[in-house]
Amino acid sequence: MSLLVLSYKIGWQISGGGYVTYGGFPLQMETLSALFTRTKVTLLIRPSVIPGGTQSIHGQNIEIFPLPEPRGSGFRRKLMLLVWLPRYLPQIWREIARADAVHATVPGDIGFIGLLLALLQR
Repeated sequence: MSLLVLSYKIGWQISGGGYVTYGGFPLQMETLSALFTRTKVTLLIRPSVIPGGTQSIHGQNIEIFPLPEPRGSGFRRKLMLLVWLPRYLPQIWREIARADAVHATVPGDIGFIGLLLALLQR
């Protein structure tokens, strides 16, 4: 059974093709991935210097679904999503269709959009 995690979590790509983020998210994804045969995790990639204290994301059959981070914050980010969404909506739609289960983290704009799309696809 495959899981798609739709999250607003920020991450950074490291040399060698891996990804890092901060907080307890890497441990949560590792634990979730043990329950599924395939786990795909959305990570919003921030093109900046990697801050200290990040951890790599790994787990059993885990794959990162990288998307560029929408620009701005607050209301400006919501406006920028109107530009960002048409470009990445088809990719998100396809990934939801391929998954057996969808874990949409809300509150959060990407999770909420994913929740609506998953409900539309039933």
